[in-house]
Amino acid sequence: MTPNLCFRLALALTLLAGTTLPHAAWGQAAAPEDDEAAVLEAVDRLLDGMQARDGAMVDSAFHSQVRVDGDLAHVWTRYRFYSGDQLSRCGYNSIQLVRTSKGWEILSLAYTDRMEGCDGMEGP
Repeated sequence: MTPNLCFRLALALTLLAGTTLPHAAWGQAAAPEDDEAAVLEAVDRLLDGMQARDGAMVDSAFHSQVRVDGDLAHVWTRYRFYSGDQLSRCGYNSIQLVRTSKGWEILSLAYTDRMEGCDGMEGP
């Protein structure tokens, strides 16, 4: 994936989130452990949707760091992208979420993308 395509994808996700998120009725804060699980569930829904759409598999369920403050959350995680069973590329995801009356929604997503050094990816 070229940097230009990555930028366009991140921009499209940000614009889509901005047009679909309600601007009222923010949710009440839950316990921090509940927030972290709910935030990761929202990110998993995005990745599951990507896999269902084009058969790609993104492995980013390792070494995630989640930060929540009220109705704002940030997830920083490494990812590996597979095309079929072949490791294609890797990098970092930076995902911002906002809590709405419907739950946690992705507000923006940015990521790095490289094709080398993916096998030894460990740690945050």
